[in-house]
Amino acid sequence: MESIPGSLGIIALLILVNAFFVTAEFSLVAIRRSRVEYLAESGSWQGRLLKDAMARLDAYIATTQLGITATNLVLGAFGEPYVTRLIVTGIGALFGQPQAAAAAESSLLSSISFVLSVVFITFVTVLFGELIPKGIALQRTEQVAVFTILPLNIFQRLTTPLVWLFNRSGNFFLRLMGLKEAPSHSMVGSAEELKLIVEASSKEGVLDESEGEIISQILDLEETLVRSIMVPRVEMVTISAEASLRDFWAMAREHRYSRVPVYQETIDNIIGVAYIKDLLEYSGPELDSIKVGSICHPAYFVPETMGARELLREMRRRKTHMAIVVDEFKGTAGLVTLEDIIEEIIGEIYDESDEEEVAPVQQIAEGVYLLDASVPLEEASKKLGIELPEGEYDTLSGFLMNEFGHIPEAGEKLEYGGYEFIVETADPRGIERVRAQKRAPTPTDDETLSESVTSEEA
Repeated sequence: MESIPGSLGIIALLILVNAFFVTAEFSLVAIRRSRVEYLAESGSWQGRLLKDAMARLDAYIATTQLGITATNLVLGAFGEPYVTRLIVTGIGALFGQPQAAAAAESSLLSSISFVLSVVFITFVTVLFGELIPKGIALQRTEQVAVFTILPLNIFQRLTTPLVWLFNRSGNFFLRLMGLKEAPSHSMVGSAEELKLIVEASSKEGVLDESEGEIISQILDLEETLVRSIMVPRVEMVTISAEASLRDFWAMAREHRYSRVPVYQETIDNIIGVAYIKDLLEYSGPELDSIKVGSICHPAYFVPETMGARELLREMRRRKTHMAIVVDEFKGTAGLVTLEDIIEEIIGEIYDESDEEEVAPVQQIAEGVYLLDASVPLEEASKKLGIELPEGEYDTLSGFLMNEFGHIPEAGEKLEYGGYEFIVETADPRGIERVRAQKRAPTPTDDETLSESVTSEEA
């Protein structure tokens, strides 16, 4: 039988090799591309190798996977039989050689020894060959990448034909089954997959909490519609094309907006956008004689179903800061600014002229919330911890009016999802503020539920 120190040394070496490939893989995926560029430009040979690895990331990841798989196979083939024999030897030392010899032939002992050896090898490999190396690579990404890149580069060059053969073979069988070729490592997954990666990276400490939150908000932007972030029509500040520049100046002093939509006859007929800065070119009698319509700029119109991320790209391309949102009947639904979109990513932005806004959702007591009726339905659901049903509405106000079946007055109540919604303030056009308070279960509720269950069983 092999010497115990020598065999244990081989097992430890195999686990160390497995740890090398794991740390190399995670460091390559996690390292910042900007740092790789910096290292390469500063003359570091490790930086140049890392830059090459980034350019051929799929090949390097396949190489690390090959190394991990091969190491695990060898570890299982060598380690399991050795540990099994070690267990049998231990039992022999415990009970005496004759009993051990007889016991060694026992199928029960063989099964127990096999299970124990597999558990031991798996535990040691996962702990020292996977989890700990992964944690080191994520917390010391750059140092690990620089340390592992040379041996990984050599191994990648040696195994290139084998990796190529595996990739070709795998793609061949996928095509036989009518499936597409395996996507490359560089391809972006779905937004949900990326969110999971971001969440895991935040928990591991690779990303700061604020960084993770911003990335998640950017991913959410893909599914956010313009109508959910726009300033609704009833809250728009607009000016008639027939108004004088002096009237425009007075409006600017009152509202302090840098851009104001200009309409002809009705707000559904927006003809342009007036810029406050243009007023600086006029003075004296011109302020009374010149109409706002003559100085307005062309307006950019978008449908309310347009995605916020797409709108952001389009506004950057057009170099515009405001878009007029129209509905399916060509009527004005609202407006959206570049600031509105950016606030979806980083939160509210205030300048020296802005008054501090009241939070749209305030918890005023345990299980009691005061909500602005215009708060998005998704945000209300998240704050209350319940699932409010989706429909042809985007806000809490739309949901409540749909449930009431009419525009409620102040004081009207509605029960839903374990909450009692009370209309705090409202006007003839809609709801303004709502109080939501969690209902405590009552005996009546329990009796009703019991009767319902009994009737169903009957």
